[in-house]
Amino acid sequence: VFSGRRISARQAYEYGLVERVVPPGQVMEAALELARTIARQGPLGVAAAKQVINRNCDLALEAALEVETEAWARLMDSHDAKEGARAFLEKRKPVWQGR
Repeated sequence: VFSGRRISARQAYEYGLVERVVPPGQVMEAALELARTIARQGPLGVAAAKQVINRNCDLALEAALEVETEAWARLMDSHDAKEGARAFLEKRKPVWQGR
């Protein structure tokens, strides 16, 4: 960033700056695939993960872990957490309700 030097997609992947590199012309398909994967997850968990990541970017480790612990505790009291556990035990896909 500071040097202004351009790097290839492969280098960005190797440096851990991107999660995946796809061939030209397949970007939209890959993005939609990722979106579908995220959409299948529990909406409360996805929202909490996003909030924790956004809040923790400027925090010291101890404070960041506290934010994560608080989010996890709130999620464990949710209907969706109970549904996820039941679905796992019953070997079925969970039906998320966002509550």
